[in-house]
Amino acid sequence: MSRRSWIFGCVVTIILLALAGLLFRPTFSSFMTSDIRLKVGWAGSEKSGKGLAIADYQKELKKTGADIGLSLFSTERLGENAAVLEQIRLGQSYMAFMSVNEGARYSDKVKALSVPFLFQNNEELAAFMTSEAGEAVRQELAEKGFQVVGWLAVSPDPLWLGEPLGFPEDLKNLKTGIVGSGYEADFWRGYEMRVQVLPQGIWRNELVSQNINSLVVSSEWMETTGLFWRFPQRIVIGGVKPEFLVVNQELFLSLSESAQKGLMDSTEVWQSEWNAERLEAANFNLMASQTTMSTYLIPLEEYREIAEAFYKKLPEEEQKYLDEVRSAIGGYFFYEPKPVRQEERLPSEAEEDAEESESANSLTLGSGTLGVQP
Repeated sequence: MSRRSWIFGCVVTIILLALAGLLFRPTFSSFMTSDIRLKVGWAGSEKSGKGLAIADYQKELKKTGADIGLSLFSTERLGENAAVLEQIRLGQSYMAFMSVNEGARYSDKVKALSVPFLFQNNEELAAFMTSEAGEAVRQELAEKGFQVVGWLAVSPDPLWLGEPLGFPEDLKNLKTGIVGSGYEADFWRGYEMRVQVLPQGIWRNELVSQNINSLVVSSEWMETTGLFWRFPQRIVIGGVKPEFLVVNQELFLSLSESAQKGLMDSTEVWQSEWNAERLEAANFNLMASQTTMSTYLIPLEEYREIAEAFYKKLPEEEQKYLDEVRSAIGGYFFYEPKPVRQEERLPSEAEEDAEESESANSLTLGSGTLGVQP
């Protein structure tokens, strides 16, 4: 074979291989005619609150008969979910929960939603998600490549401690680790804590080596890593916050109508059944079955002053958006008391006595030393 023929053969081979790659490379348009499976990740074990919730979502999706399936997996490293979100943005066939701290890097409106105690309960969050302000969040995420197919109301990430402390004096100079770029880190700095934003994908043994003596992370992650043995004291902020269930937008738009409708319709009943209380109860019960756990709730009045000062330091645009959020659900901002409606019935003396008795039997975080809840 002459040199010229050999070169010509190589060129033809390269061209044919390139054409084959173009013809058979998986594209989003191919999803229109074939069943696909989305890999769904979450931070927690299968028995955690989110693990049980996503399994229920999978069942709801199957009921719709949509030509799309889910493959479930959990993430164990702190911040690993953020890496999954980046894969979604780049077009991979993943589905994941996006917390407001993780979503803050993509959207200023999502970052604004990380302000503590913005929503007092599940009902307020649901009202926001169906409002124009909620649609603005979905639109901003869509511009960044994320399609929101659903959401869950979750509790704010607790502050996890290794031993009981006095509040708030003993929090001063306490070294704590936190994940994400939302406002929760700035909020805890208001208590003069030494807050360290942790890198994505950090392992639990690395936390120990860095002498971090408290964490602000989700209950799911604490459960799946087993670190609740080291940090069995849990300080909880009141209220709820949203977590968005997202997929790549281009991928979503390329799915069949059946698959798109199935993904969206499956969240309607699911997100109302899996509220913040049910999720946290599943996590707490799972951990408490393995060791002695303690939970303390910071009363609103304890951090009202810090929260108000914190809000006033936010950028003007974010203050404006947060006012729109609260206005959308007919309430004041988080540091303002809600007005008492005239039609509300005043409690009887017996009801007041019962409420006082119940309050006396429950533990809250106030001034003084924290005790242990059995």
